[in-house]
This record gives sequence, structure tokens and C-alpha cells, in this order.
Amino acid sequence: MLVCQDVTKTFGGLRALDRVSLDVEAGEIVGLVGPNGAGKSTLLGVISGNYAPHSGRVLFDGQDITGLPPHQVVRRGLARTFQRSRVWPSLSVRENVALASRASRDPLSRRNILGVNRGPIGTDARTGAILQRVGLSDLAPLPARVLSYGQKRLLEIGRALAGEPELIVLDEPTAGMNDRERAGFGEVVRPLAAEGVAILLVEHALDVIHECCARVFVLDFGKIIFSGSPSAMVTNERVVSAYLG
Repeated sequence: MLVCQDVTKTFGGLRALDRVSLDVEAGEIVGLVGPNGAGKSTLLGVISGNYAPHSGRVLFDGQDITGLPPHQVVRRGLARTFQRSRVWPSLSVRENVALASRASRDPLSRRNILGVNRGPIGTDARTGAILQRVGLSDLAPLPARVLSYGQKRLLEIGRALAGEPELIVLDEPTAGMNDRERAGFGEVVRPLAAEGVAILLVEHALDVIHECCARVFVLDFGKIIFSGSPSAMVTNERVVSAYLG
């Protein structure tokens, strides 16, 4: 579903990404970890169209999307969340999801991940199904500004689901969640993968990586230094030296 081939990105004299290659299959949750400044956010920016790489390619569902602007990437079926909360604070929780639906790439999506028939964009049935999936149904009429930080992260995942994507890129989604919210995070993302959605998960919480991911890539100074299972990652000498201490 996603293939990055030898992606390189520089900012002036800084090589933020150096021939980075990774892949995510449909129905798979793949982790991406590394120390701060390793290049993770830059890679997500290249994947989602915020940055054009200086060399290399990004393939999504077999098509080359390298350098496409973000709105075109979204309409092809790739959604993402960001490190910092970007909810619309004055709109209700329900309105946040309904408005995000308008970015959907196709009114007749190939996938119905919500378990309800896809009606007009922003219908109560679709929006309600999304909010139930992320555990925010009871908060639907409240303005988004009153949510806790962890609840805002869940709302952002709900907004990403509104376009029924084939791939979701999650940038530190459990940051700011309390223990209960973080414990329930896997119950949100694992069913999505079981239904065929590909997920690239950037996380510092290694317990979340172990719980959700079968494979993980480790990035350090713009280079992939490890790819494999989470259990193998924690015993890898390069990873321990660069990231785990």
C-alpha cells in the first residue's frame, strides 16, 4: 500500500533523510521510531505531500505520488494526523468529523470501514459510526475545545477516518493520553487493520509499538538503522545505542 524508495530530503546543508526506504502492506500496522530530530516528521511530510524529496519515490497503492500536493494525496486515500492537535476548537465534536468528511476523495469509496452504508457526506449515521469507533459518542455535541488533550488526539483519528482512507499515518497519536486512553488505543487501530487499512504509526511509547505493530523501522540521523520485529528491536545494538540507551 505504501512504498518509500531511497527517499532523500535536504534543508540547506542538512540531510534530514538519507535514502530512506520502507513499506506498509494493506491491513498492517508498521511502527516508525527514533530519537527526536531523527527525521520522522520530515518523512511523514514527504509521504503526505508537504515536502517534495530531492530524490527517491513514494508509491501509494501502486501509483507514484512523489511531490503531489497534500489535497491530492488525501483524495487518493491517504490520511494523516499531526504531532500537535489541529481540531477546530469552536466546532462541536460531531461537526469536526462531519466537516472533515468533505475532504473525501470519492463519494463512492471502495471501502466501507464504518459498517454503514455511505450516504451523503456528513450524515449523522456516518459521523455517529466514526465517533463510536473512537470512543467519543457521548461527547458529540460538545465543543472540541473542552476535550482533554488525549480526547483531541482521538478526534483527529476520527477526522482521518471520515474520508475512508486506505492508509492512515499517525504522528505520535498517544502523546498526551492518560493511561486509560492509551490502553484503549489499540482497540481503535487494530480493528482498522483487520479490515484492510494500512497504518504507519510514529510513536515514542514502546509499549504501544509492541502491542500494535508486527514490524518496526528505526530512523536515526535520517537513515534507517533497523527494520524487523519490536522484540528484535529492543536487543539490537545500534538501536540501543542510538535510541533506547
